[in-house]
Amino acid sequence: MLHETGAHGDYLVVLRRVLDALRSEGAIVVSELPYPDDINSYRTDPVHRRLAGVQLYETVVGCGAITQRELLGLLDAAGFDDVAPIDQPRATRFVVTGRRR
Repeated sequence: MLHETGAHGDYLVVLRRVLDALRSEGAIVVSELPYPDDINSYRTDPVHRRLAGVQLYETVVGCGAITQRELLGLLDAAGFDDVAPIDQPRATRFVVTGRRR
């Protein structure tokens, strides 16, 4: 969902607004495409190879691509606590949670 909110500079703004809107002990769940943090994964991992085509389309229509490491860093920089990926069965999704204290 976050990659639909604009360009890279907008992601942190959106996440800070979400944090401000949450009550104490509230949580955010972000589900994104699992873009890899290194270029070699696009060549070697079958899921990431398919994502290369998706990423091209997303770029053409004006959406961004957020790598897994970048998403974790954005949630941390926005001020969320307990930022962590969630294990889930679909390799085509990267799901992360964070909390407001």
